[in-house]
Amino acid sequence: MIIEMTGVGKRFRNQRRPALDDVDLTITPGMFGLLGANGAGKTTLMRLLAGVQRPTSGAIRVGPWDLARHADQRQFKQTLGYLPQDLRLYPDMTARGLLDYVAILKGISDRTRRRSRVESLLDTVALSAEADRKVGGFSGGMLRRVGIAQALLNDPSVLIVDEPTAGLDPEERLRFRNILSRLAGDRTIILSTHIVEDIAATCRQLAVLRQGRVAYFGDTAGLIDTARGKVWTVETNDLLPPETTVVSTMTLADTIRYRVVAGTRPHPGSTPTEPGLEDGYLALMQHQAATAVSTTGTHR
Repeated sequence: MIIEMTGVGKRFRNQRRPALDDVDLTITPGMFGLLGANGAGKTTLMRLLAGVQRPTSGAIRVGPWDLARHADQRQFKQTLGYLPQDLRLYPDMTARGLLDYVAILKGISDRTRRRSRVESLLDTVALSAEADRKVGGFSGGMLRRVGIAQALLNDPSVLIVDEPTAGLDPEERLRFRNILSRLAGDRTIILSTHIVEDIAATCRQLAVLRQGRVAYFGDTAGLIDTARGKVWTVETNDLLPPETTVVSTMTLADTIRYRVVAGTRPHPGSTPTEPGLEDGYLALMQHQAATAVSTTGTHR
């Protein structure tokens, strides 16, 4: 299902800057990544799509539905699955009982069908063995898996997941990314995150938000190209200047290896390096920040 956002803006009271400002996006079926720092506007955009909030300006259309119309919004919600960042579950309910309860709320009234769906999803998220445990005793990763299961109960054609791997250990993050990849198929899945690695592992198309605006919209290869010729490997015992954008640091036997994003050679011993998605994201943020400073200076 295709999602089209045209000129979408969202402003909250007492905010100096809008949370979203003139956002244009077209999202097609498959995995779509929404990347940006905390406060970039990702959660606001997700909440607009889910109908939790309404835009201040612009239009959102999902398939045949115009979300400005209440009747269209109700129909769309029947095909929507949503895992918010702050999902709260009933701690005294078991995983099986919780999913059964949510399924009833979603209108799955036939008991046999409901039980079959719940058991199938418990298997999908690898929680069948824990189905009769109270979710209050679950780890963070297990809770997120219950969350994705509840979002899938109505077999949605659009699935929105907001920061699903934040705070998870590497094993749970990998498990969750694999679950999302298997679910894609004909669905439109929007993965909102500030973790570049999650996008790199699952998505071909993405948008980058910065201060409520779309800073990049396209495929992952295009974002990687943003950093081409700007990534360096530096091995040194010297301290790099504090303004240096260091992607990663590795301590070796007798030196330190830095991966750096910079427009010019950052150190005499620098070696040009092939860029990755995280490099592209950081190079884009560097360019955006420099442009903002230049624009501000021009208008003084």
